[in-house]
Amino acid sequence: MTNDNNLSKTKLLAFVAITSLALAACGVRGAPEIPPPMWGDEDKTEQSNSD
Repeated sequence: MTNDNNLSKTKLLAFVAITSLALAACGVRGAPEIPPPMWGDEDKTEQSNSD
């Protein structure tokens, strides 16, 4: 019975290791690029320049 328990722990450890590597490989590297606003940007700059 202890052999089955060790095997399940080994499978769980392998699954966690593979999953963590896969998730780390899918991550975005570097700073995220923020797109410019679709609307309202020009109005805000005109208001701030007129003050």
